[in-house]
Amino acid sequence: MPIRCQTIRPADNAMELDLRLESDDDQRFVTDKFANWGYKVIAIHAAGFPRGITVLVEGSDDQGIIDKMCNQPEFDVKC
Repeated sequence: MPIRCQTIRPADNAMELDLRLESDDDQRFVTDKFANWGYKVIAIHAAGFPRGITVLVEGSDDQGIIDKMCNQPEFDVKC
């Protein structure tokens, strides 16, 4: 099962994404993927559901964060 995007919220010059992970290795994959796309991961913390994390990424959707996730088979995003 891919990394499921539960919620996306805009923040001050950032995007906050709640993700449900399949494994512990997925957190590293997520941070690496955002870095490869040119986004800075500001913070990661546990979300309020099993295997959930909240990722704060610098930037906005104007820069294509959601589109990039939608085009990756590892992410389950309702686009």
